[in-house]
Amino acid sequence: MWIARSSKWHSETTPLQKFAVERILQRCDYSELITNRFRTMNGFTLLKEMIHYCNVTMRRSKTVKTLMVTVEEAKSPLINQNIVNDLIICEYFKDLKEYLEKNVDSKKLVGEKMQPNLLFLENLQKDLRVFEKQLEKHYFEFLSKELIAIPFGEKKEVHRYIGKLANLIDLLIPYLIFKGYSSATISQILQGWLKSGYPITIVKFLSFLHYKERPFTFLQFLGKKSEESHDFLDLMRKSLDVEINNISSKELDKSFVATHSISDDVEFAKYVYNTIDPHMHVRSNFDALLKRLVVQKDRRSLSVFNDFFTHSFWSNKKDQPITKFRTISLEGDPINVLSREKTLRNTLYKASKIYDYEYLESDHIPLVDCEQLRNSIYYYNLALGSKSIENSLSLLWTSLEAVQPYKVYNADIDAVQKIISKGLGFGAIGRDIYGFAIRVNSINKLNEDCFENGFEIPLPQNTYPDKLNDWFNWIKDEKNCKKNFEKFKEHSELLAFQYHSLGKKYTEENLNLILDRINKSEASIRFQLQRIYHHRNKIVHSGDMINEYTNLWMHLEWYVGKILSYFIIKLHFKQESRSLEDAFMELEADRDYLISYLERNKEMKIKDLPDRILSLMFKNGWHFF
Repeated sequence: MWIARSSKWHSETTPLQKFAVERILQRCDYSELITNRFRTMNGFTLLKEMIHYCNVTMRRSKTVKTLMVTVEEAKSPLINQNIVNDLIICEYFKDLKEYLEKNVDSKKLVGEKMQPNLLFLENLQKDLRVFEKQLEKHYFEFLSKELIAIPFGEKKEVHRYIGKLANLIDLLIPYLIFKGYSSATISQILQGWLKSGYPITIVKFLSFLHYKERPFTFLQFLGKKSEESHDFLDLMRKSLDVEINNISSKELDKSFVATHSISDDVEFAKYVYNTIDPHMHVRSNFDALLKRLVVQKDRRSLSVFNDFFTHSFWSNKKDQPITKFRTISLEGDPINVLSREKTLRNTLYKASKIYDYEYLESDHIPLVDCEQLRNSIYYYNLALGSKSIENSLSLLWTSLEAVQPYKVYNADIDAVQKIISKGLGFGAIGRDIYGFAIRVNSINKLNEDCFENGFEIPLPQNTYPDKLNDWFNWIKDEKNCKKNFEKFKEHSELLAFQYHSLGKKYTEENLNLILDRINKSEASIRFQLQRIYHHRNKIVHSGDMINEYTNLWMHLEWYVGKILSYFIIKLHFKQESRSLEDAFMELEADRDYLISYLERNKEMKIKDLPDRILSLMFKNGWHFF
């Protein structure tokens, strides 16, 4: 989790400027809770996706179901950044919103025997392409206009603009990712400006992201001299069509080699290449060349490339000294096999402190008795180690299907959607609170225990997921909310915003808000699973390659890791359930009882929730991180 020292900001940086930087860095941080990371979807990208599925459905009729689900996602009141809720579309492209709401019914996309209604499909495709022309020309223009119009110099009435600023940033990041920028570069640039003491303005940030290629210098790790590294370098020269120098680590600056712990017997490729984003170039180049390497010849091992990203560097200046080069930072990105998330292992370790069983971070995953669960873990671990992102995503999906406790629908995707959305969706409230709690704790540690004093009611000392009830009660304390807000604001505008958002909800709103939050989480999971399923089918049935996979892979890995950890805890460590079916029914019973209570008591104030419902809401601590 990225945290800024409160003393490191440039003296002229205003509260809204601080918030903008913190919000962008939070969204681009793969170490953040999955709830707080950026979404790859906004109204612009969802329109593109609908057009793509229209085109695919013309060629492959079975894709019509994915198109139907995407239309439902675009219109759903539960999805914040979709077409009908996109702030820019609602303000500047109202015709598109009205067209979808009034003229596009997903059921009209099919006729008899679930075959595509070709006439309706052709008209939809044509109309969407007309809207696409409008958005291609003006979406970013209007998004930039709205961002620049925020009065960043305002210091007293910050609350009037901060919510809109948060929404605009959440629309901006998926647009930048879609257009070819990487979250890693966005983060590195902002953090670099902060470290250098530069004042950061939204105009400066938007000006840097001008979508024009420029020359970057790369020092790309090849590893020890081998047949694989030689073939890789040869392919790189043919593919990039630029001059590439083969450099030994012995030729590099000694202090640079020592700083980055580089061996003295490895090789690098140094070259200049025009691109808009250095991280995206290295990632895409590695992925494409690795595929070509395997096409040329079967390989027993590709372990020579394990450190490829750890020791690759870039510079935006041609003649910059090597000591000034920046690291290619792809921590958490699934293209980097060594840094892929391991949700299952991490959850088992953290949950051991909640459920009182022994499990260390270095421990192996236990060899469980349940064969079905064992098989699922097998495919999950294979997925984590596969260098092919297509193979990895396909194996993760196999793991998910393998662990289904029971099937309630004929179609695999429907069964998976029900189990995962119901099993994980109702943890959304706990994830919101846990995300706030660990940010409080992190800022406190970085800023010399800045929150140890100054609160009438001391902060809860424990940030374990099973102690969220204490945090919930602390947040909804009305008497000291203004003083608490000002204390947080001294050190982090983002933290103050999170506190105000949660506190306002928990003190003023009724249970319908919690019900809506859970429904939104479940809907988001269902739509994301449909998107993942489509890409998985492209791999399995058509042999297609994936272009944008980062967000899909990370969500799928989180879904699989979480549900597997729950089953291992229930069946192996605690031995409280006899089977996968028995364990999931208990989870489903908790969820259904909570939803039933919320639906029957929508008008009750959140602050008046009885303890038994609070206990149920925060019962499943493994949900929350």
